[in-house]
Amino acid sequence: MYTYVLLYTPLAKALGTEQPLFGLQARGLNGEARPHMSIPEMAREYVEAIKSVQPRRPYQLVGLSMGGSIAWEMGCQLRDAGDEVAIVGLLDAKALHKDEEHTSSRYHRLLGNRRIPNWLSEQAVTLSVLFPVLEKHWRRLKSIKRECQVTALLDFGMQAGNVPEMGETQLNNILAVAEANKIALREYASAQRQQVRSFCSQEGAAHIN
Repeated sequence: MYTYVLLYTPLAKALGTEQPLFGLQARGLNGEARPHMSIPEMAREYVEAIKSVQPRRPYQLVGLSMGGSIAWEMGCQLRDAGDEVAIVGLLDAKALHKDEEHTSSRYHRLLGNRRIPNWLSEQAVTLSVLFPVLEKHWRRLKSIKRECQVTALLDFGMQAGNVPEMGETQLNNILAVAEANKIALREYASAQRQQVRSFCSQEGAAHIN
């Protein structure tokens, strides 16, 4: 679970055909509906979706980054309903983010905690979080007006084959969903406890906590 479900393609390939993997993509990416504004709301809709495919338990859930919080909440809701959850896996994620600072540091964990240049727009950073390979094009944005940077970054990425082809409308939908997700993540709090497996990448190796 993440804003853009194609980020899970390498995981699906690694698991192979004997282990089915179903991806849940954020609402609003295609402009069909407004984005969710809370993680419990997302989780309820996603639980309905997975039960329509697999009505019987046990369930195995995994989420990347913010998707870890969503997977956590889905696990809570499923257990509250009496369903068995075999695993909740967090990929470079943690369940709760409420006490984190979100505003002024100009560092981003998903970009290796590197310093974000002051001249780089927030929208360009957001797009780079969704497609980390775009970070290599940042230098080309320095002479471009901040309000034009995200469009230019997308163009550079598409020309290099780093991101799928998309128009301005789809780009705006992605940015709207990402902004809604930031709000939902910041406001999320869960009082429930459950066992999880946390998978954290470090220097190219996978570590399990």
